[in-house]
Order: sequence, then C-alpha cells, then structure tokens
Amino acid sequence: MDFTSKWDDLSQKQQYKYLQRHRKSKRRPTAQPESETLSEVRQSMGKLNSMVEGKEHIVKQKAEQWINKLQELGFEETSQDNNTRTFRKDDIVARISVDKGKMRYFAHFDIKQEDLQIAKIVDRILKESALPGFTLKHKDFVTMPKRQLGKTNLMVTSFGLGGQGLLEIENKGEAAADMINKALDLGVTYFDTAAMYGPSRKYLGRVLRNKRKDVVIASKVDERSYEKAKKQLNETFGLLKTDYIDIMQLHAITDEKDKEALGENGALKALTEARDEGKIGYIGFSGHDNKAIMLDFIDAFDFDTILLPVNPVAPEMLDVIEAARNRGMGIIGMKVMSKGILSKAFPPDKLLQYAMNYADTVIVGCMNEEHVENNVEASNEFKNKKFKFKMSDKLKDKASFFLGSSSYNKKEWPTGYEDK
Repeated sequence: MDFTSKWDDLSQKQQYKYLQRHRKSKRRPTAQPESETLSEVRQSMGKLNSMVEGKEHIVKQKAEQWINKLQELGFEETSQDNNTRTFRKDDIVARISVDKGKMRYFAHFDIKQEDLQIAKIVDRILKESALPGFTLKHKDFVTMPKRQLGKTNLMVTSFGLGGQGLLEIENKGEAAADMINKALDLGVTYFDTAAMYGPSRKYLGRVLRNKRKDVVIASKVDERSYEKAKKQLNETFGLLKTDYIDIMQLHAITDEKDKEALGENGALKALTEARDEGKIGYIGFSGHDNKAIMLDFIDAFDFDTILLPVNPVAPEMLDVIEAARNRGMGIIGMKVMSKGILSKAFPPDKLLQYAMNYADTVIVGCMNEEHVENNVEASNEFKNKKFKFKMSDKLKDKASFFLGSSSYNKKEWPTGYEDK
C-alpha cells in the first residue's frame, strides 16, 4: 500500500493535524512506513484525549468550589441531575452546571423579583466567590404580570402552567417536579389540572403543597352526575394534597347530553355544595368547539370562569368570550398552539400573545423547562399587540382537529399576519 492510499484513509481532522506538523517545510509530507505514520496519528489523538480529560477534571473541581461556597453562604441544595445541581436561599435560585461538551461550567442565578436586598446578596456572592476561568450567566426575572380573573378576587399570572404535556405522562415524576419548580422560580402562580390528565394532579400536589398560599390551582371534574362528581372532587383534594381548590370546573362541555350536569342531581350541585362549605373558591366550566352549548351554559348559571380555545383557528370563540365578559366571567385561554400544530407555522410567542389579547390568563401544556421559560419570556414581553394569521386549508384542518371539530373551516378566517 503506498502513502497516498494511507493518506486518503485518514480523516480530514487527522490530515490537518499531520500537515500542521509539517507546515514549516511547505511541502506535502513524504511517504513514511505505515507503522510510523499511524503511530504518530495515535499519539496526536492520545494527547488530545488527555487534554480533554484533564480540563474536564479541572472544570468539575472549580464547580465543586462554587458549590462549597454556596453552602457556606447558607444555600440549601434542592435538586440534582447528571450535570446540574440546584440550590436555593430565600428567593434566589442558583444552578451550577457542568457543560461536558464545551468543558466549562456555569453559575446561573435566577432572581425571582426586583428586591434590593436580594440584589445585595447576589452581589456579595459574586464578589466573595468569583473564581478564575468561569463563565457567569446572571439573569434577573421580574415578577410576572398579573391580572384580575374576571369578577373573582383572584390575581393570576398572564401565563399559567397547563396540566397536560409532560404532566399527564406516567413515570415522569422527577422531570415534572423540576418543570413545576421552574415555573414557580419564574413567578408563575396559576396551575391547571384535571381528573382526566393522568398523573397531573399527583405531580402538582407533591410540589405545590408547600406553596399552597402562593398559587392558584384550578381543576376539573368530567363526571356529570352528583354522586360521581362528588367522588371525583374528593379524589382531587387527596391527590393535590390540599383541603382547598381555588377553581373547580365542569370539564369539556360538548353537547346537549352535558346539560345533565346542570340538573337537580347533576355535577354542578356537588360543586356548589363544596363552594358553600368553603372547600372551593369559584366555579367554572370548559368547552372546546360547540359555541351554542357554551352560550347556553353561560346563561344557565352564574359561573365565575370559562376555559376555552383562544387561537386563530377558533374565531367563533370570540363571541363566547364576549358573552362571558358581559357576565363578568374570568377568561382562561387554552389550545393556544393546537397541540403544537400552529407553532410549527407561526412563532409560538405570537400565538401566546394573540391569546393574551382576549384572556385573563393563558394555560399551555409544556414538555420541559425550556418551554416554560419561553412562555414566561413571551408573557413578560406582551404589550397588547394585535395579530392576524394567514394559513393554508391543510393547516386549518390539522389545527382545528385538536379543538374537537373541523367545522371552523367553513367560517371566515383572518386574512393576514401582522405585528402591530
């Protein structure tokens, strides 16, 4: 085998390193015995591996020094995964992360609210603990904007964590807890769940039981009879580990059969009893696509809230929102991105802000902490913008499917997309 063949067998990176060693001669390397050529390549790659391992060791060592300093300053560790350890002191959350891919580590502080005392503590940490060779990511999060939820006395954040997404998947307790805690760290106070959302109530209960006074919890019953709804309600108290729920809703009002819930022995009776006993604060209902039925429910009882789709493929819901507003009801938006279908075509932050024009709070089911961060950021940047969306019939069909009906395709659609 000649040298040219052996040279072509080397990777581009190996060829580059070999040429670098011969660049002073300004000529292509001459043929060498195979064993010598491959030996040099192995030695070169071996040195690179040693350097990576050594630097990773140093990075871990420096991260440990940061962790020790945080503990000295009274921070308590709250969670740990393969690459990140999280600590908390008062309203400060500190995360020490080792990025193995880039051989560096981060000290990342989340400040929950604008507070001079907290800022002073962080400043002291930085002055006392700064070590050479580290990258600092320091991010201040102001308190999320809050709005009054209709005629209730509840002040809710403009974005709320929905009970679907990651929270409805079994065997995701640790990841769910991290995501819920992330929402809390960023100032989210509205949390949604329902009996039909798998382990969602259980996941929320584990985390929120120690934060009960700081958050608003909304749940739902999907049973229509009094006895079954009462049983489901009691089950919800147990799973959420609380004796009080801020909002209980009749879930997924869809057709005439659901009016059973309004009857003498219907589910609404169970909710009104619980409210009179001081176990729940307010009563609402949710609906997906049947405008007529939803308007009937608005007129049938003095509901406090309504949960409904608010997105460009649900124009009929704007009429329902108007009727609910006239009754003083709080508006809770959902299906903002139609299970992610719309967010593949339009910026998710624009879809969220579109919904915020009409709803007091907007709930989104998230799959990870990054989704929560993005939604919070979009909520904090909301400035009463108006949006119009133009989309294909195929996209309309896909998105409206997740609302429970394709009837919207026969209606008049927004005709453009503008950021006013």
